[in-house]
Amino acid sequence: MPDVTLATAAQELAQGWDGDEFWVAQERGEVVGYVRLVRPDAMREGWLDDLYVLPEAAGRGVGTALLDLVKGLLRDGFGLWVHASNSSARAFYRARGLDEVELVPAWESPRGESEVRVTWRRVPPVGGLA
Repeated sequence: MPDVTLATAAQELAQGWDGDEFWVAQERGEVVGYVRLVRPDAMREGWLDDLYVLPEAAGRGVGTALLDLVKGLLRDGFGLWVHASNSSARAFYRARGLDEVELVPAWESPRGESEVRVTWRRVPPVGGLA
């Protein structure tokens, strides 16, 4: 996401967002990525709002580790939006078991750009026991 930096994320973290939870990834004491998520409650489903990794940390498993963390925290599943033009993010999520379930054209999107809704649902083990 070109308009997101760790500095702006840190500023937003300091201000706080009701209901949002932030986690950061560090390498050698330096923050290299973060996720922002919403846990489900009676009013909403689990949601992954942001997953961001510094470009220089890409390809080292940081994004996968953050996504695995979200899967563990939101065990019943979650959704997220990806810009349709962000082919690398779409491929990242597909390769990690998430499904594209809806395409919203640019004229219907609040951001004015086509977006894809992506979801993840945990598949229970054989026999139905979690």
